[in-house]
Amino acid sequence: MKTKSIILFKIILIISLPIFLLFSSLHIAINDLNFFEHKYEEYNVTEVTGISLQGLMEVTKELLDYLKGERDDILIYKEINGQTREVFREREVLHLKDVELLFEKSYLVRNISIILSLIAVIYLYLYDKKALYKGLIYSALISISGMILLAVIISTNFNTSFNIFHEILFTNDLWLLDPKTEVLIQMYPLNFFKSIALRIFIYFITGLILSLSLGIFMRCKINGCSFRSKKL
Repeated sequence: MKTKSIILFKIILIISLPIFLLFSSLHIAINDLNFFEHKYEEYNVTEVTGISLQGLMEVTKELLDYLKGERDDILIYKEINGQTREVFREREVLHLKDVELLFEKSYLVRNISIILSLIAVIYLYLYDKKALYKGLIYSALISISGMILLAVIISTNFNTSFNIFHEILFTNDLWLLDPKTEVLIQMYPLNFFKSIALRIFIYFITGLILSLSLGIFMRCKINGCSFRSKKL
């Protein structure tokens, strides 16, 4: 019975830890205001939107608050090309509602995954430290391999991957915005998503490498550091 429990918690760790690291990487990347400011300058978003850099940063803060559930609506007024008006039109607002729901689910999944990971880590640490370091190592190696493969696939045609990603996540076509008239797509062109996807990838891989390093360190403490004659 104890052996089955150890296997179960090992599987839970292998699955839940990468999920936690992935969504944490997403949330860290999304909430980095310096990144947004740098990209607005890089992509000349002030000229494209007609909104000042200060105005763009204010919109960004309010948008992030909305996605985190810290405000009830996304009705924002700013000076655009010399005239004060609502930043996001009806179609953009409806799309952002869909995005906000996804973010709400992402925070829930992240919280559940960290709880499961902690429970699994504590249980395995108490009853089978070898299973713990194996879980950490396998979890990291499987996820790193999967992410590298996914990165190669996405990088070959980011535009197609971007469209497929949206078609999977959304049940409508509200995400298809007009870059000539709608500020949301002007603020976040395709290159912005390429940049933030790379940032999420780097954060996620870094977390996995730290997890892998911890697993290897534990293995060395328990079995010694020779990898020639002993299996993981």
